[in-house]
Amino acid sequence: MKLLTTAMTIDDIAILADAGADGLLFGTAFFSLRAAAVFEEAQLAEIVKRCHECKVEMRVLVNRMFDEHELSRIKEHLSYLKEIGTDAIYFSDEAVLALATELEMTHLLIYQSDTLLTNHMDVNYYLAEGIQGVVLAKEITLNEITAIAQASDASKTELIGHGYLTMMHSRRKLLSNYMEHLNRDDKLFGCDHLTIEEATRHEAMPIYEDAYGTHVFSAFVQKSFTEFKQLTEVNIGAMRIDGIFHTGADIAFILSIYDRLRKQEIDSEEAEELYRSHFPKQLSTSGFYYQATGTSK
Repeated sequence: MKLLTTAMTIDDIAILADAGADGLLFGTAFFSLRAAAVFEEAQLAEIVKRCHECKVEMRVLVNRMFDEHELSRIKEHLSYLKEIGTDAIYFSDEAVLALATELEMTHLLIYQSDTLLTNHMDVNYYLAEGIQGVVLAKEITLNEITAIAQASDASKTELIGHGYLTMMHSRRKLLSNYMEHLNRDDKLFGCDHLTIEEATRHEAMPIYEDAYGTHVFSAFVQKSFTEFKQLTEVNIGAMRIDGIFHTGADIAFILSIYDRLRKQEIDSEEAEELYRSHFPKQLSTSGFYYQATGTSK
């Protein structure tokens, strides 16, 4: 199984490669949603070079839903990504698939719809389009993941196995609108340290607002130490450690634990112990692996 994660700076590339990364994800302004860090488009050529020198794949998020007037810019961006040697491009908008087909670069695409990819028929449908792979929805159980893997080409599937999970996205500026409703002038746009709590749950969920709306994340960090062996046995192709709301050093440490688990240098209990010693106060759970969405705890 490949281990993927997100780099916070260009200098992190070598560090993460040493920690066991097989591929690194990069976000850019305008084209990406919920990237752990945002890089300038002009930096991507140097990033490709650095990644390939470190023998890791360079992957780019182009995972926004785009408007009609933006399509020409998307096509230019895709052409640029192909030219500089990008290894993979994540997308959710079908227009990206259509444009990539025109540019003869469908093989670079990975479909990531966040919540929609929940069964093997959809997986097989997208793989039949000639794309490189798909990312399964994070809300499905371990049994469902196993069933999908057994009925499709699991080597082309990816999981977001560690990190804060996206719970909600609205294209509305909900934080700014709420401040306006309260007649307050608090500037919450772009703040990445805010949390929100539901009235019936005492869990602080990270929330932020950017140019593309409002994003709410899980109060917990999902981890996959216990499930890692089973995911490997059913031939899941890649697992991603999403570094949003983490430091570069934290990401490298977490990655190194999974790499040691992959190499069978430690077992899942030892991995849990290492993780807990580094994050003693962090709320971390198995996410939705054992709880179907919509059921009570």
